[in-house]
Amino acid sequence: MKTSELKSAGRKCDKLGLGQAERTLLVCMDRKTAKCAGSKQMQQVWKHLKRRLKELKLDQRGGIVQIKTGCVGICKGGPIQGDCATIGNLGD
Repeated sequence: MKTSELKSAGRKCDKLGLGQAERTLLVCMDRKTAKCAGSKQMQQVWKHLKRRLKELKLDQRGGIVQIKTGCVGICKGGPIQGDCATIGNLGD
């Protein structure tokens, strides 16, 4: 990777606050591959999380960073919490 590309990537990380984030939420927005939720549902989840993080003041630096991703194929058993150790029903 070129030095200019590394610097650009570093600036993007700084802008997102990734270095100061306490947690990172990866939200699947893959409408083609995943087929586990519809586009409307994915958008609703994204907007809801964004609103709640703002209400709880967790959207600020040092809080929680929300990132849209494509399908990574690990949530087939249900929602994932923490370090992927908890897969399935979060109520259990």
